[in-house]
Amino acid sequence: MGKDCLQGHQGSPLHADWWWPLNKIPRAWTSFGRSYLWGWLDFSRPPRYLFGNLSHRSDSGDWGEYRDQDGALHFYPKPVPRPRKWYVAWPFYFAWTFDLFCRWRGLLRFGCRYTEVTKGGEIDPGLSYYTVPAGPAIRDIGGG
Repeated sequence: MGKDCLQGHQGSPLHADWWWPLNKIPRAWTSFGRSYLWGWLDFSRPPRYLFGNLSHRSDSGDWGEYRDQDGALHFYPKPVPRPRKWYVAWPFYFAWTFDLFCRWRGLLRFGCRYTEVTKGGEIDPGLSYYTVPAGPAIRDIGGG
């Protein structure tokens, strides 16, 4: 996928969050902009929640929102759920946050991760993108 889908990405052009030697892979090689449709994998919109234990959709801690071309409001699960929450979404993505020893917060994830990109303090769905694969990874995400 070209770099055009990463125009809003603020991080490293490489997958610095992956283990060596995979951290040398350019992020543009594994990222897909929202305009991309690949067979049965539809990257043209944020992920669809399938099941899990996320809170009600009115709670912005677990959910993002966007409007389609017709102005209809849609909700999607955020890439990192709040503590002790998990979900499965489509395109396939599994995310689970958990606490260990009341001091360490971990994230287990794998699948197609949706990355929200902000522009002017607001999430811009046109700049947001997917990364395939995301994980499997378990990492400390702070807090606790």
